[in-house]
Amino acid sequence: MKKFNIISIILIALSMILSLSSCKKTNSGPTKNPTVSYQINGNFGQNILDLDKTSYLTGKYSLEASLSDGATLKIKITALSPVTGILGLWWYDSSLPINWNIGNLDLNSNSQILTSIETNKTCDVAILFPKGSFLIEYFEENATIPTRSKTITLN
Repeated sequence: MKKFNIISIILIALSMILSLSSCKKTNSGPTKNPTVSYQINGNFGQNILDLDKTSYLTGKYSLEASLSDGATLKIKITALSPVTGILGLWWYDSSLPINWNIGNLDLNSNSQILTSIETNKTCDVAILFPKGSFLIEYFEENATIPTRSKTITLN
């Protein structure tokens, strides 16, 4: 009888250990970190946000970014050189913004902020720049300081 009780206790202990080790922790959150990517071209032409290109001719371009699930993006454009002319610093086709909230132009700093509206979508808008130099600052994932920046020149 004693032998039977010891064997029973060992078997019960062994089954408890095996059942506890087979429990898996589940993660209900995203499996990847949110990302933002910048293509060479958008819907309206070359992409000003393309990280590798900094020199352009004046004309119409895209401001395009692809957001993964959970990703956020804010873009700040600042004129670095005096812009002459009566039409302004840059121009958008206001009938065509895709997933961008375009903020008001700040005439004190000659800058403007665009903020993504929804995650897991592409943002794009047609934009025209005059000749000059412009600072593009990228604020990814609700950053308060730029996660990257570049200066573009249009001739």
